[in-house]
Amino acid sequence: MPSPPSSNLPSGTVTCYKSALDIPQGIFDALKADTMAECRTNVILCHLLKRIDAERSGEAPKPGEFWITCTTHAPRTTQPTLDLILSCSEGPLGKYPVFITSTQPFSHLVETAYIKNRMYKVVGELATLVPHSRVFSVFAPQPLSMLFASMWFQATGIASVQPFYYEATSSLCTRRSFVNHPAPSPIPGFVFDLRLAVPSDLIAVAELCRLFAATSPPFSLTPEKAEREAAILIEKQQLWVHEIKRGTTGYPSIASIVAVTRVSGRVAAITKVFTNPSWRKMGCAERLVRQVTKHLLKTKEAIVLYVGSGNNAAHVYRKVGFQGLEDGGVEWGREGVEPWVEVGFDPRVVDLGHW
Repeated sequence: MPSPPSSNLPSGTVTCYKSALDIPQGIFDALKADTMAECRTNVILCHLLKRIDAERSGEAPKPGEFWITCTTHAPRTTQPTLDLILSCSEGPLGKYPVFITSTQPFSHLVETAYIKNRMYKVVGELATLVPHSRVFSVFAPQPLSMLFASMWFQATGIASVQPFYYEATSSLCTRRSFVNHPAPSPIPGFVFDLRLAVPSDLIAVAELCRLFAATSPPFSLTPEKAEREAAILIEKQQLWVHEIKRGTTGYPSIASIVAVTRVSGRVAAITKVFTNPSWRKMGCAERLVRQVTKHLLKTKEAIVLYVGSGNNAAHVYRKVGFQGLEDGGVEWGREGVEPWVEVGFDPRVVDLGHW
């Protein structure tokens, strides 16, 4: 590692936890402090909660999974501030990217000496814990992902690649912002059914999962892996479908899918939206996203999603009530509306995972 950035500010404390049950209650209190905290930490918190449930049920911690926190204990305070949290975890189809986030407002994450010193410590800790080939990408608020990529290169010599794997805007929909009016009017001659996916949908939704992954290189799926992913989503009741057919006797098709795979106490995340190219321009995505969002808001305070840069579906989400996605571009400065970036690393020297 290079020399740490100079700073006269209090030094952060870095700790690694290889069991979810070892993480102090104060960290969870910070991650779940309020609705916005849960929105900001959704990519890490939800998997962490699953691991707590698994370990409490007797399952051993997963080898290779851990969480690194950086906290600061300011004078005259009883609880430390959670500056950064990093996760190194794994999903059903492979290892996840390194996720990094903070409970701090986005304006606090710019490249100040305060954040640089803490990221330096987090990167140094990570470099001692995993084979460097494990870090195939990092997904975080844009200032954090860019800072991590720079420091990871200095620590390991592994360069980031262009273009970014993913550039997105985080957005959220609340009960107040939700637009509760019918989505595009039913089209004469067609019958719709919006519902949770069932096992008999497997082949159709697996193909849509495969096509969705093909839009997100390098994380493509073979037909076999797409079927496995679809089966998991159906079994866990995490996948909604928009079924459509001509008239009352036509053969039904799955026009659109929406997946909801990250859920915490106050917040749920829509993690996949895709419409079969054969059924586009018929309002199916808007109709299904609105239905799913309305359902989730019965028990959650906010629904979050990431909207890819240049994604034409942004106008769909805006019409449902997701904030900051204006016709003229992103409305930065709205709470919860922040740029996130996934930076990939040299594929010749890393082992690609999947998410």
